[in-house]
Amino acid sequence: NKDNLDTSFKRKRSYFAARDLYMYRHGYPAKSRENSGQVNLKFYMKEIPLKPDGIYIDDILTTWKGDYDKLENNHTYIQWLFPLREPGLNWHAEELTTEEIKEFLKTKKAKSNYLQGYEIMLDFFGMKLEDKNTGAVARASNWKERFQHLNE
Repeated sequence: NKDNLDTSFKRKRSYFAARDLYMYRHGYPAKSRENSGQVNLKFYMKEIPLKPDGIYIDDILTTWKGDYDKLENNHTYIQWLFPLREPGLNWHAEELTTEEIKEFLKTKKAKSNYLQGYEIMLDFFGMKLEDKNTGAVARASNWKERFQHLNE
């Protein structure tokens, strides 16, 4: 019966969504990799390149800024610029640990590089950071061109 399949699928999907939300909101309590090599922090500190491409954060922050074709066509960097606490699509990227987050917040260089990466991505989407203290964003001067690009 088609109705039973649809109901079963919805329940299963709701279960997984609820489980994922619980894990996110409770800091991934079952994570045992807290003593990792802090590769995300090392990437932001310019100590190691991202995998698999071997690109250092300096390259992204200097030569990739405004290079929309490069940003659009290379997807391996995104999980390194914005690491997740859970596995993502780039299996070379490591999950962000709570210890890394604590160290990251204490490290001026890493926070500065993160902010620069964030501004590059805002520009890519036709936006700009208006206020670093509040996080307010606004449309950039190229917003129409960049917003149209999102529809392609």
